[in-house]
Amino acid sequence: MLKASSSTFQSPLQRACAALAHLDSVESSCEPIKGEARAVIAPDVGTHFLYEDRVHRVTGWIEEAPQQVPPWLSRAMDAASTSGPPTVRRWTTRERATHVAGSGIRGCVAKVGEVVVVGRVNWTEEAIAAERDFAKSLAVQGRSLG
Repeated sequence: MLKASSSTFQSPLQRACAALAHLDSVESSCEPIKGEARAVIAPDVGTHFLYEDRVHRVTGWIEEAPQQVPPWLSRAMDAASTSGPPTVRRWTTRERATHVAGSGIRGCVAKVGEVVVVGRVNWTEEAIAAERDFAKSLAVQGRSLG
């Protein structure tokens, strides 16, 4: 019979912190963030986050919005009793984001409430500002993903 050792179990957050601890290019803090409770806002670009047991870096912000459909199709969907209009994911501002785009070993689109912030890139403020400006330019364009 196998006996589980409690000293070898690590939560996903603990594994992410251990993975980040050896990187020189990352400033990581695995301590809970203290402060006032407020509405959930998407993490800023350059933020490292844990999602599905992998560490990613925020590269932009995404929102799910109702897809614009012609009136005749809308009426047909209402008649068919569908659950509502189809949604589309598109680039948006940080304040409106429901999801974040992440880069890493493989990219991801993660709901804002499902990510765990584990650190931040150790870039100059100018480099982070350039990435932020690029993300904002995608939001202004409002292009849909895929």
